[in-house]
Amino acid sequence: MKTGIVIEITGKDAIVMKNGGEFITLPAKEGWKKGDIIPVNRRKRPAVPIRRFLAAAAACLCLAVSGGGYHYYYAQAALISVDVNPSIELSVNRQDRVTSTAALNEDGKALLTGIRLTGMECGEAVRELLQAESSGQYPADHKNVVVTVYSANEDRQSRLLKEIRETADHALTTRAADSSTEYRAVTSEEVKAAHSCGVTAGKYIYLQKLEEAAPGTDISRYSHCSIDEIKDHISNCEKRHQTNSTESDSGGKDCHSGHDHKNR
Repeated sequence: MKTGIVIEITGKDAIVMKNGGEFITLPAKEGWKKGDIIPVNRRKRPAVPIRRFLAAAAACLCLAVSGGGYHYYYAQAALISVDVNPSIELSVNRQDRVTSTAALNEDGKALLTGIRLTGMECGEAVRELLQAESSGQYPADHKNVVVTVYSANEDRQSRLLKEIRETADHALTTRAADSSTEYRAVTSEEVKAAHSCGVTAGKYIYLQKLEEAAPGTDISRYSHCSIDEIKDHISNCEKRHQTNSTESDSGGKDCHSGHDHKNR
């Protein structure tokens, strides 16, 4: 699907810059705003009136001067992950807007089907995700949320982590009193290791903790589990270790026995 960036909205029309720098005019849809990424599969209208073209060209020039226009907009500046059981990643640009989304499990795919996050400010996107998740089938069973932020720029990473926490916390007031939300800064190494396992950085952190609690555990067998389930496994392994330290050598197997998890 071809996409473009909304440069200007005037009345019922939206001026859109397509990939490659071409400007077209489309009927503006409700909810569109400057900076949104939209599909542009439909045929373009006739030539844009000169006044609107000049306004769009000026906006494009500002983008180009600031670092490369269309490609600058799409360049990833941060990666955000959100885990309950739906596991979702958001790619974020230098303007703190979501440029793409990815679901890392079936619950995540189902959740993304009903919402559109591209073009949104990243904090608002995380809040939208959590609100959509909390209105679905997960709140009663899954109480733990893990949100991670990665950016090569430490200042941006710290700022986004703070802003996301402040914004997302408003979406969590309806969750159970015993629920918890973690906000973590992660490294590029953690992100790469997580992706090699097919999970988010947030879930990978807890899979690592499970491996520490039960050495020898094949963590890939738990990659489909929710954060709640992984934390329960960790707790069970730690209790078994405390009860009988001789079981520690086979803790990975013991902690998996009796739990028949099906892929979600």
